[in-house]
Amino acid sequence: MAKITPKRYECDYCEKPFKTPQAVRGHLRHCTYRRLRQQTATQSEAEPATPTITDRESRRPGPDSQDMKLLLLDTQEEFTRLKSDAGDHTFWAEFMFRTDRTHAEGRTTHEEWVRIYQDLGDIQRDLDQMIGPLRLDRSILFNTYHRMLAVQSAWLEYRARDFTRGGVVTPEGEDVLRVEQARFAALMLNIKRMLVAAR
Repeated sequence: MAKITPKRYECDYCEKPFKTPQAVRGHLRHCTYRRLRQQTATQSEAEPATPTITDRESRRPGPDSQDMKLLLLDTQEEFTRLKSDAGDHTFWAEFMFRTDRTHAEGRTTHEEWVRIYQDLGDIQRDLDQMIGPLRLDRSILFNTYHRMLAVQSAWLEYRARDFTRGGVVTPEGEDVLRVEQARFAALMLNIKRMLVAAR
């Protein structure tokens, strides 16, 4: 006659064997593996989920925010003023060359100011593409940012040249340059803010 093997019961957590289901239930209250698993589950529920890149992207200031739309309009207005000033410098450079060539020597030429005027016109036309729908475009802003770095450098160089006497910038020229540098710094900051906000 075959010997009957008694049925064994195991703990679901540590797989320790027991003779009866009641023994398993009694063991569960003290099972170390069960306690560890429960603590791990409780901690993972309590910990806030780490924000993903997508979550951070969704919280970034978007191109549709009212602040960014106003900033775009302000920037466009500043470009209009800057282009108008470049037109004035173009006119006076040509006027000085025609009326007093000796006084015009060493100063910024008419052609140099024309190039800046045309560059600003091209940049402003690019910005116009965003004005209609009032929506920022990252590629346009990226291009604008780099083109404006070149315009800024040339503009400040030309202004310094126009106020240089005997190799030194005049006190009046230093005041003008401070104003111009602050003007470009504010404009470039606006462009950078919109570039960061653009999607």
